Amino acid sequence: MSSRFEKFSEEARRALSSAQQEAQRFNHNYIGTEHILLGLTRDADGVAARILTHLSVEPEKIRSAIEYIIGRGERRPSPGEIGLTPRAKKVIELAVDEARRLDHHYIGAEHLLIGLLREGEGVAGGVLQSQGVQLEKVRSLIESAAFASLRQEKGSEPALPLLRKQAAAKVAGLYVIVDPQLTKGRDVVEVARAALQGGATAIQLRDKVHDKGDQLPVARQLTALCDQFGASFIVNDHADLAVAADAHGLHVGQHDLPVPEVRKILKAHQFVGTSNALLQEAQASLEQAADYLAVGDIFGTASKSNTRPAGLESLRRVRQAVKDLPIVAIGGINLGNVDRVLEAGADGICVISAVCMADDPAAAARALVEHIKAKRAS
Repeated sequence: MSSRFEKFSEEARRALSSAQQEAQRFNHNYIGTEHILLGLTRDADGVAARILTHLSVEPEKIRSAIEYIIGRGERRPSPGEIGLTPRAKKVIELAVDEARRLDHHYIGAEHLLIGLLREGEGVAGGVLQSQGVQLEKVRSLIESAAFASLRQEKGSEPALPLLRKQAAAKVAGLYVIVDPQLTKGRDVVEVARAALQGGATAIQLRDKVHDKGDQLPVARQLTALCDQFGASFIVNDHADLAVAADAHGLHVGQHDLPVPEVRKILKAHQFVGTSNALLQEAQASLEQAADYLAVGDIFGTASKSNTRPAGLESLRRVRQAVKDLPIVAIGGINLGNVDRVLEAGADGICVISAVCMADDPAAAARALVEHIKAKRAS
């Protein structure tokens, strides 16, 4: 296939190449949705075929159904490269859109399969529906932990744990918690927007006032906003809200559900961070496979009443013990003391008042980001 598919995974490119071969096999002078579906199922060990098998659909039944509709063809290959039909082009567009929606850093065979289901009007969509394949079932499978075991290919298609790691790594910068009680009466979405404009790389929603149903529209807006800025959006405490809002991650405290339990609720691509005041807590978080650690309260904070002191020495101990996870410092951090937490080993800083209570949150965020960059460059 042409170089326009260079951003697709190896498996997806093979499927599209196989689609062209299938079209030639049927002596067709076009590549339609049916050929893309045949190309996906032709690789019995590929992820699309494995998804269908997982959903109790045999790839050979797909082929039989397509051949029943379009005939078996004369089996005389057509020479040269042939083009996609408008419906097939739409499938490609939908596959790209689906990869973005899922925050995947590749466009794979699974996205092509979803593209066929979303397009729905072509031969492939009709065949898949006749076999009981539903869009939401495929999406749910791809977003579940079970999907990791279906993926075979290595290299250009990162596994879900790697995708979680990449999203969690964004806390290693300026991480801003927005709380409706701590924004000077301003809308939390607009404060978050200002923080992102100033260079924040992660936003957390912490809301102890509103019911989760009332938080959901705000959380969804924050997911979309962070997607727009290439940042990670994190929900505090509530795994179900994180799932409903399709947040990038969840943050839990020492008295919230343990990491292994929230993973049973979260989608497979969503990461988990934990609050830690003691080295023993950080070690427990590490053993439970948390994706990042927040260490605090470092300097004392007026933003939360039930925090426990950690201090710079605890931060140093955690940094010495934990080498492979992002560590963010939290608690009373501002321009005047940020150097000290960076020197103690923090990869990033988590703030509330320093940005959200500032008269100009964007300027406050920008000043912290620039200071961090300058400190790291020195």
